Amino acid sequence: MPTQGERIEALEEQIRTMMEDNITLRESLNNANDRLTALSTPPPPTPPREVTPHLSTSLVYAQGLQPSSLK
Repeated sequence: MPTQGERIEALEEQIRTMMEDNITLRESLNNANDRLTALSTPPPPTPPREVTPHLSTSLVYAQGLQPSSLK
């Protein structure tokens, strides 16, 4: 039969193990929460695209003409 000192040591070891398990579980929960937060956060809005001029307008400018001179 274990002595009272041995029982106390065994209980202290159980407590240490439970505390370590608790820390591990808390870290796992925090990591899972961080991943869920990242997944539920909408991506930042995309910046507006630059509008490129129509090809015919680009060709007019490329030829050195001004659109007003085509009237």
